[in-house]
Amino acid sequence: MKERALLTKKVNKATLILRMVVSGYLLYLAYELIRDYGTADNQMLVLGAVILFIVAGGLIFAVSAYQLITKKYDDGSEDDEQPEQTVVDDKEQTTDEDDI
Repeated sequence: MKERALLTKKVNKATLILRMVVSGYLLYLAYELIRDYGTADNQMLVLGAVILFIVAGGLIFAVSAYQLITKKYDDGSEDDEQPEQTVVDDKEQTTDEDDI
């Protein structure tokens, strides 16, 4: 159950916007690589990087935009669950002095 909670943890709005900016930069890098594709020494490497940047940047942008549009982010309005506090009676506590 703990693993599922980690996978579904909501992020805040600023994090989603930052992800969109970073993904935009990845798409820009892919564009620049495409422009300089003809002059590259190792065109297969450049082609692989272009594909990787387009796929990663596109997916990150799409997922972040979807979460922003559908408001699936932590806006701080939900009350987080408070951890349960246990009450211990003084009679139940044992100290090292009692053991002697």
